Amino acid sequence: MTADYKYSLHAFFPILKDDWKVNADAALYHQPHVERKAEVNASIESPNISGCEFAFDLHWSQMQKRKDATKDGKEAVEWSSKAGEMEVEIDAACVYEKDIFVGATVDLQEGEYKAAEATLARLDGKDK
Repeated sequence: MTADYKYSLHAFFPILKDDWKVNADAALYHQPHVERKAEVNASIESPNISGCEFAFDLHWSQMQKRKDATKDGKEAVEWSSKAGEMEVEIDAACVYEKDIFVGATVDLQEGEYKAAEATLARLDGKDK
């Protein structure tokens, strides 16, 4: 008899602290006999470059589920990744002269577009 405890490992650390601010984190989740998942996130912020400030967020995750199999008359454990279990999300934004905002988001699932979005806004007085 085995216990089905869930456990995880999560690490967060700054990569750059100077003009460019780059932070990253990684996580690993594991539930024995059921599933496991890995995630990586990164956040990047630029200094003011000719009136523009850029920001990027990147997210990657992969999930694997347990698949029992029989090999040579013995039980074997395999981990399978089915379609739709790997995701990538990319967010990008630019602020120009503190009154024009441009942004885009792209979500990919197993290499195919899941969603895409673009935004453009201008600050006019107190209203956007």
